[in-house]
Amino acid sequence: MKRTILASVVLALSAYGAIAGTIVLDGNYHGKNLYVQNPFASSGVGYCTIEVEVNGQVTTDEINSSAYEIDFSFFQL
Repeated sequence: MKRTILASVVLALSAYGAIAGTIVLDGNYHGKNLYVQNPFASSGVGYCTIEVEVNGQVTTDEINSSAYEIDFSFFQL
């Protein structure tokens, strides 16, 4: 059975923690994880993603890298 998922990625604008925006991905789960390429923050320090939520729950995936994968098996979809 396909389940609907909602992934939310919060992006940082600068090292001061200002929020530039939120990207919301809405779709159907097909048994695969989501691969994300994570660019450097505009300040040049750290990466853009500061938090990832799936269906309202914060993920435990390591997001402090240039690319990461959101593992949906944790959420028992």
